[in-house]
Amino acid sequence: MIGSAVLLILIVSLSIYAIRENLGEALLSLIGGILAIFARTWTADLYIAFSIAWIGFTLLALLISSLKLAAKNDDIYRQAAIWLNDSGDEFKSTMKKLKDIGLKKTDLSVIGPVERAEVIRTLVFHGISINMLTSGIIATEVLSVITKCDIDKVSIFVADFFLSFHINDENEAKQLTDKLYEKIRNTPVPPEEFFIAFEKSRRLIKSKSLEPDVFLSDLQQCLSMGVPVDNIFDKIQSDHNNK
Repeated sequence: MIGSAVLLILIVSLSIYAIRENLGEALLSLIGGILAIFARTWTADLYIAFSIAWIGFTLLALLISSLKLAAKNDDIYRQAAIWLNDSGDEFKSTMKKLKDIGLKKTDLSVIGPVERAEVIRTLVFHGISINMLTSGIIATEVLSVITKCDIDKVSIFVADFFLSFHINDENEAKQLTDKLYEKIRNTPVPPEEFFIAFEKSRRLIKSKSLEPDVFLSDLQQCLSMGVPVDNIFDKIQSDHNNK
């Protein structure tokens, strides 16, 4: 009885550490639980009561967590659906389509349900059509896994280039994803710096001042030359104004 109770406390403490990434909280849970266990003389009735209370709490906590997760997902999809269409029947249909897209399995399937919903919302907010959302999710997932960069930044990056390259089908999306990855990989700076530089100069393609291929090449060249990320926009703009 004591052994199984200690094992339960250990599992819970490790779960707290994994979820919260706080060693102090996990140790407090572990020490408090072990002290409580060894401070009592265990009987069958006491063990049963302890097990029922602990298992009941765990199941209830999981249920509450699942409900909160579902509510958060629904809220994210609702925002995206309203952005696309705010009328009654069409809104419900649009929201269902977005949820179905979010549930589709991808080759990697490494991002969670809330992250997928947030990627969909970001893509929708930046003008990606429903038909291209699945391709957008795949591209975002691939680039975020490879670069280990913030998934929200990657999804904005993907949305901007999907629009600027006028991507209309899955094959074009895959080819563009490969092209973007090659540009990032062949630029001699960390991926984080590449995305920061993109954020500070993305208005050059949003305003259609430059063709996307030209912008990518100029961005890569500036980073390779050691131009500070805060000066890249002015550098690219100046170079083209002088031509």
